[in-house]
Amino acid sequence: MARATKKTSRHLSESLVLAGVICRALGFSSNDEMLRTLRTVEDGYDEEGRSYLFHALISRTGIDEDIRAHLEEYDENIREHLQQVNKRRPDALVLKYYQYLTALATEIYLDRYFRGPIEFLKFLNVYALTLTKQTGISILFTKTSAQNLLAYWMATGSGKTILHEPQLSPVQSLQPWIT
Repeated sequence: MARATKKTSRHLSESLVLAGVICRALGFSSNDEMLRTLRTVEDGYDEEGRSYLFHALISRTGIDEDIRAHLEEYDENIREHLQQVNKRRPDALVLKYYQYLTALATEIYLDRYFRGPIEFLKFLNVYALTLTKQTGISILFTKTSAQNLLAYWMATGSGKTILHEPQLSPVQSLQPWIT
């Protein structure tokens, strides 16, 4: 007879490795801390075209230096993609903090992936090693397992569809076969 093993319960958010990687790279110790901190930031953009979330993030200590160096570019890309979406809408959309963070995570993912897949893999595995030490569950990303999957965990009605279209634009320019 097989012996039952004790299951340890974990919240799903603890298993979202990319979310954890991005969260720590932005200088937060947890996803909850990041969301609590950034939910109070004003939605939208200042008179210079920078999002208020950009200002909140760039001023943080502990942010990954590569992300800090590219944060203005990511912010501009998000604004430009949103402008493209808004051209086809009667009412202009303004991203909520969680939608912006999703777009930012996607920008970081795609940038790191296309700039250097091996370096990106190392970046992911540094966090995965930390997660393995914390949970005892072994996580290791290999080229095939880590770099061609991107999933969004957002509530129904939170704007995933709106976010998908602008995020496909840069991929379509790199991969003409995507429609």
